[in-house]
Amino acid sequence: MRAVLDSDVMVAAIRSRFGASRRLLIRALAGRFSLIISVPLMLEYEAVMTRTQHLKVAPDDEMVLETAVNGFADLIVTFNLRDFGWAPGRFGIVAVRPAEGIKLLKV
Repeated sequence: MRAVLDSDVMVAAIRSRFGASRRLLIRALAGRFSLIISVPLMLEYEAVMTRTQHLKVAPDDEMVLETAVNGFADLIVTFNLRDFGWAPGRFGIVAVRPAEGIKLLKV
């Protein structure tokens, strides 16, 4: 399975050692599922996660969706489900929260 992790999930993964976001990131890095990423999304990850206070900012959801579509992702994992609305479904992509992502990715 292939998934895109929104920058808010990445921030949560580095801020909490015990949450679903951290488990997802560790499992992606271990190769348990394919993590889809683009250069613009990687730059956003870097910009957000290198802030001293690890501010939780609203990501550019269109960039996350574009990365998911171009990478043929099955999932977008995000805390901002409302921001994505119905758009992922138009491309056959499911947007879920981290805890649901763990279940769907079976990781």
